[in-house]
Amino acid sequence: MSNIMAFTRTGKRLNRNLPQEKNGLIYVMKIVNEMECIWRPTPNDDTGFDGEIELAHDGDISGRILKVQVKSGQSYLVNRIGTSFEFVASEADVRYWLATNVPVILVVFDPGKGEGYWRSMKPYLASNPPAAGISYRVKFSRIRDKFVRQSFTALCGAAFENDEAGLTNYLKDKILETLHTNLLPLSSGPANMYLFQVSDSRLAEMGEAASSCLRHTHRHKESCFSFLNPLNPGSGLQGVVLKETVEPIAYPKYLRERRSRHAAMTLWNSALDNWLSSRGLLAKDGHRYYFPPETEGKAREITWEPQGRSVATRSVAYPYVGKKTGKVAFWVHHACRIQFKEVGGGMFLHLVPAYVFTRDGLNFVHADDAGSLSTSRKSHERNYQVLNHLFFWTWFLRAGLQNIVIPCARESIEIFSRLSIAIARFGIGTDKKTLTAILKSEYDVNWQELEQEATEQPPQERD
Repeated sequence: MSNIMAFTRTGKRLNRNLPQEKNGLIYVMKIVNEMECIWRPTPNDDTGFDGEIELAHDGDISGRILKVQVKSGQSYLVNRIGTSFEFVASEADVRYWLATNVPVILVVFDPGKGEGYWRSMKPYLASNPPAAGISYRVKFSRIRDKFVRQSFTALCGAAFENDEAGLTNYLKDKILETLHTNLLPLSSGPANMYLFQVSDSRLAEMGEAASSCLRHTHRHKESCFSFLNPLNPGSGLQGVVLKETVEPIAYPKYLRERRSRHAAMTLWNSALDNWLSSRGLLAKDGHRYYFPPETEGKAREITWEPQGRSVATRSVAYPYVGKKTGKVAFWVHHACRIQFKEVGGGMFLHLVPAYVFTRDGLNFVHADDAGSLSTSRKSHERNYQVLNHLFFWTWFLRAGLQNIVIPCARESIEIFSRLSIAIARFGIGTDKKTLTAILKSEYDVNWQELEQEATEQPPQERD
């Protein structure tokens, strides 16, 4: 008789989906461990959440909990187009997420790529409310929505929802914020500046023609500065320059010395003024430049391409028609203060977006009314709108070139067309907008909101 027992089937079957589901949970546990937070899996299989995350920061446990639901498998990634896909949630899932009193995140795990993608569901449901009788789809980006160690800050934002002060305090040394300035750095300037003296007696003999002779020259006491060589034919200075005094100062040396630096900035701003006028801008109050209407008093629009993205159209000079009267209350002109400035020892083109107001597209609104309008505008404008303006003005100044090139004498000043930035080790975790969102956002103030503060009727001339 054989001692070998015959194999008998038990009738029990392995859940073949279980290893796949476990892979999703293992992935979440791995990422949470990398964040140095706490992952608590649900001890028993059920139809609820798969676990929870408790945030920890520098070893301190926060007490902030997020419930986690994990969906693992290729079948959960539907409507795959490019780098995006959708997850179709059941009606029971949606009701469950809405009913919870704690933040909920959904993680969809792709076993083929070994990657997980996540969404904080309560804000998503608020922005994309479910509709009766229609399957609920949650959209994911394989780029922006990856569940990785670097998701920690965004995960904190989900846990501290509606508690911006608490989030900022909790992450005060974790948030890195990119700060855009309104400064465009200098790339290069004319090769030489010339220091020289002129004969006052010869200038006196020239009479009114003397001012034309010195139009490309900055004079300070006895010293004159120019980017034109005064000894060259065509400079207009041969008859008055004292030849033995001519001294060339090479770039960038003339920007390092105080006296020649001031002269360079004065001449550059003069060249800038001439160039902006040739671009069709009008000047007000020195360095403030604005768009006039089209011919025959029509509103002016400009089609531009923001940061290499799809084109956009901007109204830069248009009448505002009062909602109450139905009449033109004033004209709005997009403007910008543009001038060269020295900041921290460096030379920059300084941009300050602004508005100019006229009664009819030509005649300026009285200063008192313009001040009221300007103050009202500034109180309603947001940082992203200012940044949108800066991107627009940088594009306009670039004029289709890689950098901004401003003619100066017979050479040019070149300005980098990227705003200077800085990285700050502080910030507000929930205060983030993508570059695309900034460029697509409404760039202009809602003037109807300001109508009560603005001059409803076209202002009258005042003494």
